[in-house]
This record gives sequence, C-alpha cells and structure tokens, in this order.
Amino acid sequence: SNNAERLVAMTWFDDTLSLVGNPGHPCFHADPKFPDLAPGQRASIRGKLIFFEGPLADFDFDKFVRQ
Repeated sequence: SNNAERLVAMTWFDDTLSLVGNPGHPCFHADPKFPDLAPGQRASIRGKLIFFEGPLADFDFDKFVRQ
C-alpha cells in the first residue's frame, strides 16, 4: 500500500561524504568518505542501513543509530 509509513536510512557515522535521495524514484545514495591513501594502504569505515516501519515521530534515533 502507498499509505504505509516506512523509512529507510543509511549512515556512515562520521565518514559520510553525501546523502542524496530522489522522491521521484525509489533510490538513495549514501556516499562514504575515505581518507587519502597511498597505494597498498587500507582503511575501513563503519555504517548502518536502517529499515523502520511506523510514523517518523516514533523513530528513536538513539535506538537505531547509536547502537
């Protein structure tokens, strides 16, 4: 149903370069930001993909994002 209240969110915590959504299409982009690396160097970042159903007012940011 188009009346359902659903939320999809993405975060890279402290390493987000950009978050872009398009209400005309069911897509969004969450671009991570990596440090500059020399050839052969490695880096990692943490992120979270969240699916929530219910009114936005009931979304508990601390429960879903800060875990």
